[in-house]
Amino acid sequence: KRSTATINLSLSALQSLFKWLCARDYIDKDPMILIEKPKADPVESNEWSADEVIRLFEATQERGETEPRDRALLWVLLHGLRAREVEALNLEDFDGKRVHVTEAKDDSVGQVPLLPEAIETLEVYLNFRRCGGEEIMPESPLFLSESNNSKGQRLSYWGIYKVVKDLAEIAGVKDSH
Repeated sequence: KRSTATINLSLSALQSLFKWLCARDYIDKDPMILIEKPKADPVESNEWSADEVIRLFEATQERGETEPRDRALLWVLLHGLRAREVEALNLEDFDGKRVHVTEAKDDSVGQVPLLPEAIETLEVYLNFRRCGGEEIMPESPLFLSESNNSKGQRLSYWGIYKVVKDLAEIAGVKDSH
């Protein structure tokens, strides 16, 4: 009654052990050679429902001065970008209609067209930063941290994770990651 991942991890350990035993001539034949690992269980997508998305956006209103950033961040994430891809975005990667992903999984790159609401929210966030006196440079990070330890620096993967977790807690959205 173990998961497929647990079984495969155990089999890998045994295969390594018996391969080493054969290589060192402790045994003549590898008993694991004909053992096949079970296929991994399919990973099911756990997407937010429309109601959960509405509640997450409502939760941004309780975030104080980070509301513009959190709303823009949520919109970009809803376009299917991974947290690592969002973390790597610079201001120059947003052309007013789409974001250009230059650091993606498996070295893929591409352009992600944004919905009008996302574009408007990103513009509001950038104007908020300009009004705050920030010098906006093309190579500046698109999303900035507001935490005490790293205020004004690039919002990290864990910062994005924490924002989403905090919004989900406020909104009552379970299993959000």
